Amino acid sequence: ISWIICRRMIRRFSVSDDWAVRLAMGAVAFALLMVAEWVLGVAAFGRTVAEQIAAYGTPDGMIGFVGQAIFAVFPLIQLSQKAK
Repeated sequence: ISWIICRRMIRRFSVSDDWAVRLAMGAVAFALLMVAEWVLGVAAFGRTVAEQIAAYGTPDGMIGFVGQAIFAVFPLIQLSQKAK
């Protein structure tokens, strides 16, 4: 779903094909995702931000973080596919 929404946002907002612009788009999306995760962790699970960060040191947390990092580069990956 994230892949499809990313493509739609690129089209809707006419995001440039410049790699730096695409990287910035991914960085903003990543930052928003991380803030949402921290808010959810605090509000729903009673975790502190430090506990949230420490959770990234576990195997499950690392897998989740890598998935979020991949999500952040979707705009660049879609740019490389556009050239094909």
